[in-house]
Amino acid sequence: MVKKILDLNWRSLGEEDLQRLMILGAYSALEFADSLRLTLKLYPQDSLLRKMANEELQINNLSFGDYNKVGDHSQFLWHFIDKYGLIQKFPSLKKHGEDYIKKVKKLPKGVRAMSIVSRENELPGIFTKILTAKKWKVAGLPEFKYYLERHIFLDSHKGGHADMLRKFNINNEVGQFYKIRLEMYRGIPNLFSQPRS
Repeated sequence: MVKKILDLNWRSLGEEDLQRLMILGAYSALEFADSLRLTLKLYPQDSLLRKMANEELQINNLSFGDYNKVGDHSQFLWHFIDKYGLIQKFPSLKKHGEDYIKKVKKLPKGVRAMSIVSRENELPGIFTKILTAKKWKVAGLPEFKYYLERHIFLDSHKGGHADMLRKFNINNEVGQFYKIRLEMYRGIPNLFSQPRS
């Protein structure tokens, strides 16, 4: 299922598509924070999980333009989505984002926890694919690009979040999460078009 996401037509996304993706990313980040807090409850004694969470929740390691405060990473994206009125520009994406959150919350707790571990490994690759899109200049996109680049670093550098969670086991049940994630991306039809040769 991750491969299907990686193989989407990220390179073709125009600026409005990327603004849409920023909105979906903000809903994803809201859900991520909720699932991470659930994971902390499931594994309260794990010090590396706690350390990783401390770099994701109520932290000031994202700073861009007029945003420099303590918060969850979703708050970074929502700050700029609100600033530039992107929800008003793309109102249909609210339902896509809310449906995604509802579906993930219905997954078994163990699958949600596995999705956190899996994402620390898989999201850098997905985010790198997103960055193959060519245009990043309109409202919100410089901030979104920074967000993606910062997360690639946090997750994949030596000793980063993926390394911190390496001891956790992941099995095929996590595919349930990525199926929901893939469905969320239906809010951006161009992602499912055939790449131009």
